[in-house]
Amino acid sequence: MTSTRTSAKQPTRSVPAATPEDHLAYLLARVHHRLQQAMDRALRTVDITPTQFYALAHIAQTPGLSGAELARALLTTPQATATLIGRLTAAGLVERDRPGPGVSGAVSLTPAGRRRLRAATTVAVDAEAAALSSISRADQRRVTTVLQSLLEGLERAPD
Repeated sequence: MTSTRTSAKQPTRSVPAATPEDHLAYLLARVHHRLQQAMDRALRTVDITPTQFYALAHIAQTPGLSGAELARALLTTPQATATLIGRLTAAGLVERDRPGPGVSGAVSLTPAGRRRLRAATTVAVDAEAAALSSISRADQRRVTTVLQSLLEGLERAPD
């Protein structure tokens, strides 16, 4: 048995002409990538990676930080952070308190870690300033303010 379908002709929707650069998320990803490349090149001069630098900075900012808290701050997994802490410990840059069996200790900077963080901070600040030199300081402040507002809004939004 055959059936005949009658339906009204659907209007053709045109796809708006848009390039990836028209999307804020893509533009932010490209900017992040370029800034990360500049930071990586600069931090290599003091024998540290951007991830290690950010970890040391978070640990210095929040004494007694746990591995799980550091993972959240670095936007990564506890497993990846445990590996990172292991490497930083082996390099003599951090140490872990040992409160007892089965309990992970707080992470803190060693004197060598504080020295490396100071050196890396100087290099990172200079690298960021160079990377952002194409826009005025006023525009840098505006971009920072807008991005902070955007982030706050996204963090308040339900998942």
